[in-house]
Amino acid sequence: EILFVRIQDTCVAHCFDIFRRGEIEEATEEDRLEKPITIDGITAPWVIDHFIAGKQSSRITYESIEYNRPISDSLFAKPASIKGLK
Repeated sequence: EILFVRIQDTCVAHCFDIFRRGEIEEATEEDRLEKPITIDGITAPWVIDHFIAGKQSSRITYESIEYNRPISDSLFAKPASIKGLK
């Protein structure tokens, strides 16, 4: 039974303690931003590695980054019915 969770947040790491009856379990989650690339004057990571308790749990590698690209208004239109989403 988890009584409560305390979370501390920074730019790249999330530390949290899980309090159970009679014990405290601590874990740290961290995102490491790798391979910075500058496009149109904006610097962003090309790779993001996610770690939990010091062990890598996932990796995101972008294939392309585009800023201020026009998108269709139809993406934000409310469908006439739920069945229309299929």
